Amino acid sequence: MKKFFNYPIIIVGFFLVITVFFALQLPKLKVDNDVKVFIPDNDEEKKLFIKMENDYGNTMEFAISVTAKKDTLFTVENFKLLNDVTESLKKIATVTDATTIINTSFIEGVDGEIRSSDIAETLPQTEEDIARIKERLFSWDLYKNSLYSEDLKSTMILLKTEKKNTADDDLMVYNKIKETLKNYKDANFDFKIAGFPVVNVLIGKSMQQDVRLLIPLVLLVVLLVLFFSFKNIGGVVLPILTVVISSVWAIGLMSLFKINLTLTTTVLPVLLMATGTAYAIHLISHYYDEMVKQKTRLTHEEHLEIILVSLKKKGAPILLAGLTTVAGFGSLIPTTITSIRNMGIFTTFGIIISLLSALTLIPSLLILRHSAVKVKPGKEKNNSLLNKFLVGFYHLLEKHKITIIIAVIVIMGISIFGMTKVVIGLERIKMFKDKNTEIRISDEFINKTFAGTTVLNVLIDGGTAGSLANPEILKEIENLGIYLSEKHKEIGKIISFSKLIKRMNLVMHSDEANPEDFDEIPYDPQKYSLETKQNLKELITQYLLLYSGGNLEDFVDDSLEPSRTKMSILIKTEDTEFVKKLRNEIYDYTNKNFPKEYKVHVTGTGILQLRVNELVVFSQIISIIFSILIVFLILTIGYKSIFAGLLGAISLIIPISINFGLMGFLGIRLDVGTAMVASIAIGIGIDYTIHLISSYKHERKHSSDLEVVTTNTLVSSGKAIIFNALSVAAGFAVLFLSNFTPLINLGLLIALTMITSSFVALTLLPVLLHIFKPKFLEK
Repeated sequence: MKKFFNYPIIIVGFFLVITVFFALQLPKLKVDNDVKVFIPDNDEEKKLFIKMENDYGNTMEFAISVTAKKDTLFTVENFKLLNDVTESLKKIATVTDATTIINTSFIEGVDGEIRSSDIAETLPQTEEDIARIKERLFSWDLYKNSLYSEDLKSTMILLKTEKKNTADDDLMVYNKIKETLKNYKDANFDFKIAGFPVVNVLIGKSMQQDVRLLIPLVLLVVLLVLFFSFKNIGGVVLPILTVVISSVWAIGLMSLFKINLTLTTTVLPVLLMATGTAYAIHLISHYYDEMVKQKTRLTHEEHLEIILVSLKKKGAPILLAGLTTVAGFGSLIPTTITSIRNMGIFTTFGIIISLLSALTLIPSLLILRHSAVKVKPGKEKNNSLLNKFLVGFYHLLEKHKITIIIAVIVIMGISIFGMTKVVIGLERIKMFKDKNTEIRISDEFINKTFAGTTVLNVLIDGGTAGSLANPEILKEIENLGIYLSEKHKEIGKIISFSKLIKRMNLVMHSDEANPEDFDEIPYDPQKYSLETKQNLKELITQYLLLYSGGNLEDFVDDSLEPSRTKMSILIKTEDTEFVKKLRNEIYDYTNKNFPKEYKVHVTGTGILQLRVNELVVFSQIISIIFSILIVFLILTIGYKSIFAGLLGAISLIIPISINFGLMGFLGIRLDVGTAMVASIAIGIGIDYTIHLISSYKHERKHSSDLEVVTTNTLVSSGKAIIFNALSVAAGFAVLFLSNFTPLINLGLLIALTMITSSFVALTLLPVLLHIFKPKFLEK
């Protein structure tokens, strides 16, 4: 080891060169928060959603609500203004279509044919023209609450973009929309922008605000905690240096491999800065403890010997703590949620760099520092306030061993009860903590005024050309819509191919005495003077032929002989429990009532969010089991004792149980943010147990008096554990200032978990060691 540190300048130079290299990669990092990035490419739900978009076009629309400030929307002036706005928006690059009440398709019967034309064939010039548009709109309920509101004051502009649009493209479109609408700020319209692409864009913008605010702030907080812990510049600068290096390397590597930044990975630099100081803290704490014992000025060789002694004593537990931390964060890697897996990979890499820099770079810098400045011995502070507290703390433990064990059992029972109350779910709009955020206001308005912003799509595949012209399946599609609408007030609108067929049937019988009797799917052959259902199918095919000039690509795969169709269900809530319930009801209904040859799949943005939640639960279970098992094995092998492994497992299970119990009692959801808490708690919290056991084992070699052993252990490792726990808790507390509720919850839970983990290490662990007197500590 001594030979390795003969060349400290080379070690420092190596870290400097690599850090500069990775720092140059940082500007290339991109942001992407599309819900699809959380789901692996081989996931069936994701593949189904992508197939739907390939078949029917991009479903991620920009939704712009337009509300008249005065009067209703239906005036000549307002229609002219609406047309001007729409035409301006259509000029934005990558925008492929803009649908409004002016240009949406209207189906009518003309001279025995089915004609499709714009609602407003020409811009209205008179009140009579406005009345004609109203008449056409009101004649078909398809438009109500989808393109105009019940009070007739609001409408929607729906912008479709190219399927290949990237996150940068959506950001450009959003900015251009904002820029365009500014030109109409003095007009009679109030605009609100919503839609899935807008949510993604605004998450990205808020993430950038978080990064600019939180990284400097967490650095400041950790600096202050370190300063008050060590009251020494070296004790502040050296730990901070290791976490800055690890953060730059980890994020730079992400950029190098073109891994985009998501809401989950945004917390990576905060995580590394808050946690990566642990290894440096324990090494430096022991180094300064040794330095204050010296009575004379040290030579270079004497100073080097102190560094090597510190490494020898603390190197093994630091390495062991590093391995268990890697196991904790590494447990995120097997998860199927892409963003969380990336978080696990690059956090693990960052932790390894923190560990290596603590064990190599810091000793090298201490050596160089001594060469430049003669280090003076300090004054030993055996009677410091913290030492007195820790000694008194030991005596308290000794008197209440049984009480502590009973208290832990009670707390575990309460925590297990709280776990049953944990709610699983990701609601993207509610991720924004500020209820007055632009997107939350817009989304709430559109959900209240129109049909809703969350979409479920029911894909129906008949397998053969023309199978969707069968009146049996069209009737059941219509019945499914009626069944769901009557059962759930959360459903704002259902748009399906069957509604188009009903409309075609109605307009083809507009000359009948009671044309409203034909507002149906042709189902009774006798009513239509036909002999069989096959004749009805031929009639429906004839309707499609007569409508061949119209556009049906949003509904079916083929305008004349459709075999596949898409039924869109607009919902006024993002609640994934409701989406799950609705999906199951759709499958139950279609399995019982649809002809067996028709295959049904449910997809859409709501299903993708539900899928993320399902993956969160699965990954959480896997990561907890995996990480606790790995920690158990590392400690068992490291100390050659199963009991050591059990102590580690117990010291993890308790804080994790308290964490989930608190989530249940506080109503904190299990989502992509809080799903990482357990792994982070395991990765960091186990350090406290390892350092206490290591110090206890060291003291046992020098004394058989357990009072002396425990007191010395708490005085030495206890200080470092308290410093480390405060540093990590304070670092994560910075997340309280995040723009996102999941990250605020993550910060709260990690801070609490650090407190509970360190408390377990400093209370329950010494008690268990006293009671069981494990043999591995005497070796």
